[in-house]
Amino acid sequence: MRVEQLISRTVHGLLAQRAAMAGDRRFLTFEEQHFTYGEIAAAVDRLAGGLAAAGVGRDTKVAIMMSNRPEFLFTWFALSRLGAVEVPLNTAHRGELLHYMIAQSDSTVMVVEDVFLDQLRAVRATLHDLRTVVVLGEGDRTGLGADVRDYAVLANSDPLADAPDIGPADPLAMMFTSGTTGPSKGAVVPQIYPLYMAETIAEACGYSEADCLYNALPLFHGNAQFLSTLPALLSGARMVLARRFSASSFWSDIRRHGCTE
Repeated sequence: MRVEQLISRTVHGLLAQRAAMAGDRRFLTFEEQHFTYGEIAAAVDRLAGGLAAAGVGRDTKVAIMMSNRPEFLFTWFALSRLGAVEVPLNTAHRGELLHYMIAQSDSTVMVVEDVFLDQLRAVRATLHDLRTVVVLGEGDRTGLGADVRDYAVLANSDPLADAPDIGPADPLAMMFTSGTTGPSKGAVVPQIYPLYMAETIAEACGYSEADCLYNALPLFHGNAQFLSTLPALLSGARMVLARRFSASSFWSDIRRHGCTE
């Protein structure tokens, strides 16, 4: 499937098209969890409905601080569907650097896994524009502000009823540069960019529905999103998502899941 063949040339449009073509086909494996294209699309629609009810819409900047897990992908696709802008944050960031990226990106909403709450709590008081914190997990939610939402509740909302008309030139994400020559800069990525990147990788590697890609890179990085997840989705391949890279379990995972790439 080439990018030109996509219905909307958007990231969420690619997922919807795959779900319509082969909804019962498995796409994602994470540890002992398995998800078909259709199951992921349904989870994304429910989460998008919940996020919309929480005030997330077109151009809302939403910071994500989450480890590799299916909920990261669901959040990414849901924000794309809403026309919101994903701001993925390195989970090792803390203190001044974490504060800088949340404030510099104008993020008004943050989706955060509970294991990272202490890092957020340490800078929360001076993040005056951050109005809503969505927490994944059961961790202590004190000191996070007045508007704290439960991810599980949002993820079980009614599916999104009215989706905005999002096109290929609309912003998908704001990703921060490495900061080697100065403070990290937030680079705005349009919807079409990662799709062309995915097409380039898929064609160069010859990916097909027979393949299974192993993704152990952090999802907060463009490599894991644009050069692993989307090429697998574009090709109709399966993807195994690892929580993190492990030298001791890498080859056993490859053999167990039948990964080809």
